Amino acid sequence: MKIKNVIFLILFIIVLLLVSGCTQTVSDNKPVLATDLTSTPLTTATTVTFPPATVPPLTPGGTCRQGLTWCNGHCSDLSVDIGDCGACGTTCPSGQSCVNGQCCETGQALCNGFCSDLTTDVKNCGNCGNVCPTGSVCNNSKCLNMSIVCSSGLTECSDERCYDLTSDNMNCGSCGNVCPAYSGCTNSVCVAMEGENIPDVVINMPV
Repeated sequence: MKIKNVIFLILFIIVLLLVSGCTQTVSDNKPVLATDLTSTPLTTATTVTFPPATVPPLTPGGTCRQGLTWCNGHCSDLSVDIGDCGACGTTCPSGQSCVNGQCCETGQALCNGFCSDLTTDVKNCGNCGNVCPTGSVCNNSKCLNMSIVCSSGLTECSDERCYDLTSDNMNCGSCGNVCPAYSGCTNSVCVAMEGENIPDVVINMPV
């Protein structure tokens, strides 16, 4: 009877050991569930930000291209605009022009800050700063020597020679006024010549 009990006890221990080994194996090889996975955070897409386009600075109050100034709701060139001459709102009087930001009589030029008629100004004859010699005048933008004395009825022209402006084909009515071909100067007026009136020789032509 004792032997049976010992055998039974040994078998019981063996069974316990076997059962314990199976349980450990199942535990070690249990299926992996989704909840057991270590979640890896997804990489967030990187947003690319482009820098704003470079825009040249605008004239305060408005948008004007280079060289213009914003004046009371419009772009203006202060160097030539008769309504904004030199500064916004500066208006040139009637008959004047805006020359480099200063109001001058139409046809005049701005020389050293002063308006000048280059056709007659002895200090700016033909060009700013071109001074005529003493005793000369500025005539049609050329310095004319007034020391030359012409005979009665003749006029000194820019080449410092005397001409009869009533009949000279090269200076008809005024110095430098050339009559067209087949015409002549009569009483200071160029008159077309026809038929027998056409001269065989053209006189007073430049050499």
